Amino acid sequence: MLLLPRLLFVHAIIIAILGVLFGRQILEAQFGIIDDHEIVWFLGNKSSLAWADILSTVMDKTEVGNPFESQRFRPFYYLARATEAALWGDSASLWYAARFLMFATFIGCLLEGARRLVGLCAALALLAYVVMLPFWSGIWDRLGPAEIYAACGLGIWFASSTSLLIDQVPRRRSFLGLTIGTFMMCGSKETLLPFALLSIALLVMRRHAMPTTRWYLAMIGCALPAGIIASVMVLQLGATGKDIYGNSVGFGGRTDLLIDVAKQIIVSATGLTAVAAIAWLWSEPAQWRRATMAFAAASASILLIFASQAVVYGRGTAMTGRYEFPALICLPALWLAMTAYLGSVDRTQGAYLRLRQAAFMILVIVTHQLFTPEGDRSRVNAAELISAVETNVETTQRFANSLKKVVSQSRNDPSRPIILECRGGLSYEPIASVARFLRHANVENPIAIRFSRLSTDPDSDFFNALSSTIELLQDQGLEARGDDPYKLLQVLLKTFQADRGRGAMRLVPLKQIDAREQAIVWPLN
Repeated sequence: MLLLPRLLFVHAIIIAILGVLFGRQILEAQFGIIDDHEIVWFLGNKSSLAWADILSTVMDKTEVGNPFESQRFRPFYYLARATEAALWGDSASLWYAARFLMFATFIGCLLEGARRLVGLCAALALLAYVVMLPFWSGIWDRLGPAEIYAACGLGIWFASSTSLLIDQVPRRRSFLGLTIGTFMMCGSKETLLPFALLSIALLVMRRHAMPTTRWYLAMIGCALPAGIIASVMVLQLGATGKDIYGNSVGFGGRTDLLIDVAKQIIVSATGLTAVAAIAWLWSEPAQWRRATMAFAAASASILLIFASQAVVYGRGTAMTGRYEFPALICLPALWLAMTAYLGSVDRTQGAYLRLRQAAFMILVIVTHQLFTPEGDRSRVNAAELISAVETNVETTQRFANSLKKVVSQSRNDPSRPIILECRGGLSYEPIASVARFLRHANVENPIAIRFSRLSTDPDSDFFNALSSTIELLQDQGLEARGDDPYKLLQVLLKTFQADRGRGAMRLVPLKQIDAREQAIVWPLN
């Protein structure tokens, strides 16, 4: 009973720290030009999405309704986004507050699961390391990344999985959490489908401890959505032979990646074997065998997740930014597994055991921080997240001010053309973004695109397709037609075309804009 007040106190401190970190973002940040345009795309010209329109919005405006016209399939992500559009509408503060709560959920669930495995002190040390990893700066300082829902789902999944493993009679909420967490992850990012395999394996392993009906419901809840998502992705990728980034999905083109990842796994496996050998020295043989089997299964699961992310993304162990989630969490997950394993074979018990586990966890983290080279993405860097939050506030406010200025000028003269001035293939999303924001503001002025290529753009089929698509819109407006293997032109045209009783936006060829007219020029980059 004494543990509950301490846990509540710890959670209160964590929420207070998060409040200081994210408070300004909640109060002052606005919608940004990247990702956030989907929100106003759902809203149309209204301040919130009607509840009755959630399903039709998901089916009409996302890949869920047209799974074979895209190379993505994220049903939970878009259901959650549309539901939030109904809940929060066009209030950026409420959207950011929801992200704050999801980060708090991830942290709380991680702390609870780790506490049950290694005690509160070791869990707090692990938590401090995880939340200060630099990749969070590309997730929690924005509204759009799918990793937001995936991270929240991972926390729920981890706490539920731990409960299922430890409790002699698993509780109903553990089944529910496992199912929800699995769907949140797999339905937000297709690369997280391996977690569904782990959920299924866990349910099979604990079959004897679960009521039959509850077990079947949990199994169906984990396997069915993941199976549908996996089937759609196989059909999509099989038809194109390339992923959304234009990389070949065949193993032949990823030989170097596989070798790179295999080296990492061999090094990790060698270290884990050494840990097991050391544990053998001070434990009973029967106890060592049981604990080592569990440790081996946990370690293999963690390495499976790491390998799947590295290979699927096509970047090997050099993934950067938000794409490092959840690959970089695999390292502290291995530390957690080691600490729990050594505790399970240790002959000491009670508070002294928890103290030893906390000391071991802190020693591992400090050693890693001291001996890992500067710039390594597995080093903690709390300053990066703090800086990202501040930058996001400034960037979104700047975009909001630009949007407000253009909207004001266009309303003063609805015939005055707007020229979106942009450079490079990465202008593709900003073009779609400002079109949606202008539509949300009921702007009816003619719009043209003035585009120039950048010599620094990567020389790849995908980037060339991005630039070619923008050039087609610049030259032909809404009449643009051409080769569209990535469906890029189709998506942009849909942004400008008629929507729910409203006419098409007036996207015109640049050459139709009279040079003598004083156009509203909006530089996008």
